[in-house]
Amino acid sequence: MATITNVTEYQAIAKQKLPKMVYDYYASGAEDEWSLSENRNAFTRILFRPRILIDVSKIDMTTTVLGFKISMPIMIAPTAMQKMAHPEGEYATARAASAAGTIMVCCCIHFSATTFLSKNSAFFYRDRWLTP
Repeated sequence: MATITNVTEYQAIAKQKLPKMVYDYYASGAEDEWSLSENRNAFTRILFRPRILIDVSKIDMTTTVLGFKISMPIMIAPTAMQKMAHPEGEYATARAASAAGTIMVCCCIHFSATTFLSKNSAFFYRDRWLTP
């Protein structure tokens, strides 16, 4: 895992390790996969310019999202049914997000206990009990 440099390499490893049905679920998109295609196309338009001979060891990437300070401008998007890929599902993802100092956006379709995931979460419905 230390030598992985891009998402395509993660995808190849996932294809090897996950059962076909699970991999196909995560690798696909809804209906005609238009949103999936547009998301991939959007990332092809983003280029990173290498900083050669510049000390980047002490860069501060912290930012604020909806009033929450996070360590970097990267968050974990909602992903349904994470226990298909890992026995601890959303618990493991929440711990990883916390360790990285970023935000995990919970999906309304999950297998983990809502109370564990939401005790320190923002609620988007007027009535907290409606928040999954």
